[in-house]
Amino acid sequence: MNKKDNIFKEIFDKSPIGIFCYDKKGNLIDANPTALKIAGIDSIDDFKKVNLFDNPHIASRKVELLENGLINFQSQLNYDNIKNKGFYVPVKSGIAFIDWSVSVADSSFLVQIQDITESKEAENTLKESEAQFKVLIQNLQSGIALIDEGGKFAVVNPSFMRIFGLDKESDILNVNSQDWSRWEVYNENSKLLHVNEHPVRKAAIAGKPVMNQLVGVRNPGANRLTWMLVSAEPLLNENNRNNMIICTYYDITESKNSEMQINRQNKLLNGINKVFKESLTCETVENVVEKCLEVAEELTDSDFSFIGEVNENGRLDDLAISPPGWDACTTNLEKSRELISNMEIVSYWGRTVTEGKSQIVNDPDSDPDRRGIPEGHPPIKSFLGVPLKQGNRTIGLIALANKEGGYTEQDKNNIETLSVAFVEALKRKQAEIELKYTLDHLEEQVKERTLELEEAYKILKEKEIKYRSLYENAPVGIFHSTLDGKYIDVNPELARLLGYDSPEDLISTVNKTSIADVIYVNKNLRPGFLESALKAKAWFKTENRYRRKDGEIIIGDLSFRDLGNDNDGNPLLEGFMTDITTRKKSEEKLKEIIEELERSNNELESFAYITSHDLQEPLRTIASYAQLIERRYKDKLDPDADEFIEFMVDGSRRMKQMIQGLLDYSRVGTRGHEFTEFESEDALNYALSNLGTAISKADAEITSDELPVTFADKDQMVRVFQNLIGNALKFHREGLKPKIHISARKEDGEYIFSISDNGIGLEEQYSNQIFEVFKRLHAIGEYHGTGIGLAIVKRIIDRHGGRVWVESEPCVGSTFYFTIPTEKK
Repeated sequence: MNKKDNIFKEIFDKSPIGIFCYDKKGNLIDANPTALKIAGIDSIDDFKKVNLFDNPHIASRKVELLENGLINFQSQLNYDNIKNKGFYVPVKSGIAFIDWSVSVADSSFLVQIQDITESKEAENTLKESEAQFKVLIQNLQSGIALIDEGGKFAVVNPSFMRIFGLDKESDILNVNSQDWSRWEVYNENSKLLHVNEHPVRKAAIAGKPVMNQLVGVRNPGANRLTWMLVSAEPLLNENNRNNMIICTYYDITESKNSEMQINRQNKLLNGINKVFKESLTCETVENVVEKCLEVAEELTDSDFSFIGEVNENGRLDDLAISPPGWDACTTNLEKSRELISNMEIVSYWGRTVTEGKSQIVNDPDSDPDRRGIPEGHPPIKSFLGVPLKQGNRTIGLIALANKEGGYTEQDKNNIETLSVAFVEALKRKQAEIELKYTLDHLEEQVKERTLELEEAYKILKEKEIKYRSLYENAPVGIFHSTLDGKYIDVNPELARLLGYDSPEDLISTVNKTSIADVIYVNKNLRPGFLESALKAKAWFKTENRYRRKDGEIIIGDLSFRDLGNDNDGNPLLEGFMTDITTRKKSEEKLKEIIEELERSNNELESFAYITSHDLQEPLRTIASYAQLIERRYKDKLDPDADEFIEFMVDGSRRMKQMIQGLLDYSRVGTRGHEFTEFESEDALNYALSNLGTAISKADAEITSDELPVTFADKDQMVRVFQNLIGNALKFHREGLKPKIHISARKEDGEYIFSISDNGIGLEEQYSNQIFEVFKRLHAIGEYHGTGIGLAIVKRIIDRHGGRVWVESEPCVGSTFYFTIPTEKK
C-alpha cells in the first residue's frame, strides 16, 4: 500500500461514523470498527452473510437509491429481534436509534451509520418536559404571560384570561404588552398608574426582574378593581439581551379588599378618636365643628363641608364652614355669613333634615329638588348629607361636597358613624362651655359642677373601655370557628357556660377533635344547622342540648352565621350562645301550671253553669209563692208584714237576675260562636236597636266615627257594645242630656275601640274593681242592675285576646276602651 492508501485506511478505521462497504449485489465487503460496534458485531465474518437489502428500510427504497444515488433515514435497531430472526448473534441487547446514510459509489454501496440513541432519548425527555410544563402553566391559578422580543403577548394561560376578563386568546395574543388602553390600572394607593410604572415596562427597561408589584386593574365593564401582585422577569439570550419576559399575575383581590376595609375602619376609628381627643382642647363650639369637618373631609376626600343646626324657627343656621369652603367663596365674608344664617330648608340638602335620612347626590344638576346656588357660592359637583340626631329628633346636618368620582355607600356609612361622635363632641363642648359660664358667674356651684364634669368624663372613659372590651366581657358566649368544627377564638363567657377554666382550655380541648364531638349531645344535628345557615345567608337561630366539661347537660340558645372566608379561602362562622336551661325549665313548669289552670277554669265554668242552671227551678218556686203571698195578703196584714213581703219578692227577683247574669258569664267561653269577618258598625247598630227604648227614654245623643272590619264573634261584639252603651245610659248625670261617642283607631297590631260619655264618672281607685263579678259602686236601690255587665265585657274581650280599661273623672264622664287584634287567629 502506498502512503495515500495508508491515510485512507487510518481514516476508515478511526472514523467515529460507522462505515459498511457493499458490492453491487449488496454483499458486505468491509466494515470499520465503529460500524461493528454500533451493529453489535463481534466479528465481521459473522456479519458477511447479511445482505444490504435484508434491511427492509433500504429494500423498500432501492429504486430511489439507484435513481438518486442517496437515501437517508432513521430507524430502530432491535438487537433481540435480529438474534431471534437469525440474521446474526449481536453482542448487545435492547434497542438503539440509528441514523442511516446509504449512497452509490461507482459499482458499490457505501453505508454510514451513527448511534443517536442518547440524543433521541434527550429529545423525547425534552418533549415530555415541554408537555408537563404546558399542563402546569394551563392549570396554575396565577395568570402567566410570555412576552416576545417585540413586546407582544406570545403565550397566556386561562388564569390570565380570567383575571383580565378576556373571552378568547385572539383578544390578547400579538397585542403590544404596553397597550393597556382597554384597562384602567391603579397603584396601591388607588391612583392611576403611569405607563412607565407598569411592571412589564419597568422590567423591559431595567433588564432585571420586578417582583410582586401591587396593582389594581378594572376590566372593561366591571365596577370593581381586581387587585394582583405582578412579577416580570426578563429571559436573556446569549448576547445578554432581552429575549422574552415571563410575567405572573397573582390575584389577591379578596385579601386586598379585606385590608382596605380594615384600613377604612381604622381610619374611621382614628377619626372618631381624633374628634374626641382634639375636642377636649378646643375653646369654642365652632372649633369643635371645624375639627369634625376636617376629619369628615379627610375620610371622604371632599373639597369642602359645613355643619348646620336647626333653629327654633325650623330653619337652618350654619355652625361652621371648613376653611377650604371659605376659600372657595368669592363673596365678601359679611355677606357670606348672612347667606348661611336662618336658611330655608330646601333643595336636595334640605331632604337630609326634612326626611331625617342621609342623601347621596352625585349629579346635583339633575336632582328634582335642585335650587340654584347663591352668587359667589362654589359650584357643587357631588353632595353627601348626613342628619345629626339627638334621640329620634333631627337637630341638623353635616354636608360634604365635591368628592372626585362621587360619593359611595361606604362614605355615607362612615359619616353616619362619625355623626354620632360629632353630636356627642358638640354636646360635650356645649356642656363644657355652659359649665365654664356657670363657674365664672356662680362660684358657689363650682364643686357641684366639677363633680358632674368628672362623672361625665368617667362615664365617657367607661364607655370607651366597655367598647374596647365588649368581646371579652360580653354577657353571652361568643365564638369564631371554621366550618369543619374548630374554634378560632372564644370569649370567657362561652368558656364559663361550657364549664371550662379559660377560653384557651376550651379551644385546646375542642380542637383535638371537633366542636360536634365535644360539646354537642347529638353531634348529628350540626351538619343540618350548618346547611340551613349557609343557605339562608343570615343569622340562624336554634336551641340545642350541650355537654359541659363536667358532663352536665345544658340547653343553649345558639345564633350563628356565615362570616365569609379567611385569607386562605376557608369558610368561617361566628355565633353567640346563651344558657337557657333555667328558662326552659321555667317554661315547662309554667306550661304545667297553665294546663292545670285551664283544667281548673273549665271545671269552674262547668260548675258555674250547672249551679246557676240548677238554681233556676227552686228560685222560680220561691218567686212564684212570694208573688202569690204578695197578691193575697198585701194590705191585709200590718205594714211590717207588707214590707217583709216586698223584700222577699224583690230579693227573689234580684236573685234571679244574678243567677241569669252568672249563667251568661259562664257561657262566654263555652257558648261563643266561631270568629268571622264583619263590619263593626253592624254590631254597633244591633246593640243600638236593642237599646232603643232606653235611648229614647234618656233622650241620649249617640254618635260614632267610621268603624273598621274586624275578625271576631259578632254576637259577643254586639253584647260588648250593648253593655258599655247601656252602662253609659244608666249612669248619666241628672239634668244633663247624655252624650255618647263611639270611635276606633288602628295601632300596633290591634284596633282600639272607645266609648265616651258625659256621665257621673268614677274615682280612679275603682277603675279595675268595676270589671269584677257582682262588683257595684252604688247602693242596690240607687241604680238597677246586678253588677255583672262589665265583668261579661271583660270576659268577652279576654276571649278575643284583647284588653279593656276605663279612664274617668268624677262629674265629667268616662271613656271605656277595648281592643281587638287585627291579625286573624
